[in-house]
Amino acid sequence: MKKSNLKTVYLKEKIVKYTLTLFVFISIITTIGIVISLFTESLPFFGEGRGFQLLKFGTLWDPRSGSYHILPILVGTLMIVLFSCLFAIPLGLGSAIYLSEYANPKVRNTLKPILEILAGIPSVVYGFFALLYITPFLKMNISWLAKLFLFIILGMSIFIAAKSVGKFLETPKLKMKIIYSSLFLSFGSIALYLCINFIKFFNATSQLRVETFNVLSASFAVGIMITPLVASISEDALKAVPNNLREASLGLGATKFETVWSVTVPAAISGIVSSFILAISRAIGETMIVSMAAGAKPVLNFNPLGQIQTMTGYMMSKSFGEVVVGSIEYQTVFVVGLILFFITLFLNIGAKKIVDIFREVY
Repeated sequence: MKKSNLKTVYLKEKIVKYTLTLFVFISIITTIGIVISLFTESLPFFGEGRGFQLLKFGTLWDPRSGSYHILPILVGTLMIVLFSCLFAIPLGLGSAIYLSEYANPKVRNTLKPILEILAGIPSVVYGFFALLYITPFLKMNISWLAKLFLFIILGMSIFIAAKSVGKFLETPKLKMKIIYSSLFLSFGSIALYLCINFIKFFNATSQLRVETFNVLSASFAVGIMITPLVASISEDALKAVPNNLREASLGLGATKFETVWSVTVPAAISGIVSSFILAISRAIGETMIVSMAAGAKPVLNFNPLGQIQTMTGYMMSKSFGEVVVGSIEYQTVFVVGLILFFITLFLNIGAKKIVDIFREVY
């Protein structure tokens, strides 16, 4: 290669390198700018002891009347995330495993784009869907749905507790023993509690009533929305696992399901957990669906059939121009945004630790 051509190639590589470096710095600076704006706008709120009130137990979040207890809208947000992920993660992961391991290429190439279309539907459509279809369905069928849910939770708790005992006895690692013992104690306690009070809970399901605005309707809609995230990213992670691992497992006599569960999924755990984190983050940040279907009642409420207000729902309700810049209500919008930022940050840090523990190196 001529010297002039070498110089041209070298120059092009330098341009590409510095351009990509610039993109990274722009992303970092943008993130830092957002965090700084959250801090600077929310700092005045923490004067006069208001910051300590955020941490105190309280059943009402109403900055206008001087009630600064963050717990009601924090619990509302966590309930939406919990119920939506209980729906989306099993459905999304199951879809990903089917598309990656069981479906033939023609079926996969047809179903995957259809599944991903759900990710492109505006969230306001999901909000109307929850109000017009999910809520009426829950009102008519809540009794038998609650009975079914009771059986599922009991069965899953017993299954996970029993599996945890087996894994605890098998693994030699102390970290894994601690994790499996924690799982056994948690799910074993749930199973025991449900068994003791099963008749009481079963009879109580006939008395359940669903409000027009409720947590479950919003959670189902959010769950439908985030399912494609879990399915698409998990399927890509499963597809990236080398085929020789599957062939080796099948050659040793393992069944298709055993190969998927014991070889393919552990090998793709990093991508699968990433899909879970993205789905949870999307559920935490969802605004339109929860504002339309879950209501706007900032009172502490653990009933999934009743109204709540989420953190993003509160931020949206105060962002229509009625709040005076610099007022307490204005500052609380940034305080809530700052708390959401830290929740997402710790969520990602925790996920990385979990991935590091469970990751399989191939």
